[in-house]
Amino acid sequence: SYPNESCGLIVNGDYLPCANVSNLPSEHFSISAAEYACAEDLGCVQAIVHSHPDASALPSLDDLFACGTSGVPVWLIQSVERGEGGAAQAGRLHQFTAQAFAQATASAPLIGARFVHGVDDCYGVVRRYYHAALGLELPD
Repeated sequence: SYPNESCGLIVNGDYLPCANVSNLPSEHFSISAAEYACAEDLGCVQAIVHSHPDASALPSLDDLFACGTSGVPVWLIQSVERGEGGAAQAGRLHQFTAQAFAQATASAPLIGARFVHGVDDCYGVVRRYYHAALGLELPD
């Protein structure tokens, strides 16, 4: 799928490639609810995997927030670059967990934060404030 992001799921130790249904597949990935449900029918989703074409394998803020809210314990990012002859070539593989999300959100500013609907939106800022100021965990 290079130069678009590829994506898939690890279910019961096996990799299941998924279609990237994002409206902007060169910059983001999205797995359809139907495809995700089919994967869940096969077993426990252990990890979400996606690629970063021509970019670092380190997670973006969007990746961190999505990991923290997905309920899936592990995410893997594979960097992919154009190799000799124009063929896609795998680079670094990076694994991260919801703990990375917790660390990122703990240090994210409450004022001036980037708005990401459903991830770091108005309610997300309220949740982070209550956690930081009062030590309370509000439900998502």
